[in-house]
Amino acid sequence: MKYLPYKPEQIIVGFRNANQEMVKTTIESYGLTIIEKLSRFSYLVKVPVGQEKEWVRRLAQDPNVTGTQLNHIRTTRRS
Repeated sequence: MKYLPYKPEQIIVGFRNANQEMVKTTIESYGLTIIEKLSRFSYLVKVPVGQEKEWVRRLAQDPNVTGTQLNHIRTTRRS
């Protein structure tokens, strides 16, 4: 199994406004699903496995979106 520094099938998407209906409509128009609301403007979105980077680039072009990123895995270093 290949190690990925981010969680597969997940990206984080930030939106220009907090209108939940607009967010839902936007995500569903791409055939994607909201996993969880992270903050007032940010959502965790499910994308097809292996297509995370593609969806980060694609959704960044949407006028309703302020930013996108992979859902990075944070690790701590042991001494």
